Amino acid sequence: MRHIHTKYPDYINEVSKVIGSLRSKSNKEIKKKVKYFQRDGKEEELDVMGVKGELIFSHYLHSIGVEHKLNTLLNDKPVSEPDIIIGDKTIDVKCTRSTSPYFLVNERAHLKDKNIGFYAFVMPFKNNTADIYISSYDSVNKWRVKNFKYTNAYYKLIK
Repeated sequence: MRHIHTKYPDYINEVSKVIGSLRSKSNKEIKKKVKYFQRDGKEEELDVMGVKGELIFSHYLHSIGVEHKLNTLLNDKPVSEPDIIIGDKTIDVKCTRSTSPYFLVNERAHLKDKNIGFYAFVMPFKNNTADIYISSYDSVNKWRVKNFKYTNAYYKLIK
C-alpha cells in the first residue's frame, strides 16, 4: 500500500460541509426507502466526509500536476461511477477518520462491477494535513471480511 502525506487548503473543510450536506439531502428519499443505506442519522456526516476525501485527493493530484477527472460531487441520484479517473485508472476514494483502526471497503459495493482499479483512503487531520493510502482493487480482495454494525466490509488494520 502506497502512503502519501499532504497538506490541503482550509476551504476544503467548508466546501465539503456544504456539498456533503446537499448530497445528503438529495439522497434523503432513497435512504428513507432502502434500509441498507440508513446509518442511524449519520448519513449527512458520512456524506460530508466522503466529499472531503474526494476533494483532498483531487487537490493532491492537482498539486503534483497529475491530470485527472473528478466525478460529479452532487447529483439528484447516487453516483455509481469512480470518484477519480487518471487516464485509464479508476479510483474509489474512501475518507477515514484519523481515529479509525481500520481501512474499510463495503463488501457489497466492492463486489459490484464498478470498474474500480484502486482505492484511495484519505485520512484528514485537524491541521489541514492528510495521509493518503493507495491500494489496488485486487489487494482489497485479499483482506478479511467481517460485519461492522451496518454491513460486511473488507478491512485492514491501519499501522
